Amino acid sequence: MAKKILLIDDDELVLKSTRRLLERQGYEVSSVSNAEEAMRRIEEDLFDLVVSDIRMPGKNGVETVSEIQLRLI
Repeated sequence: MAKKILLIDDDELVLKSTRRLLERQGYEVSSVSNAEEAMRRIEEDLFDLVVSDIRMPGKNGVETVSEIQLRLI
């Protein structure tokens, strides 16, 4: 079973290229462009790894990952 990765980045090109690279390595990848979308995806599915851009409009990557951690506790 493939490991699941959630990618969070506001740059569509970064999401597309990183997703393609990880999928070639056999990972199942979900990608979203902001913190709100990430929180919805976390509610829908379990992920083995979350990779986030640090600088994003609205909530930054550190705040987003912290919120994800709090919801999973």
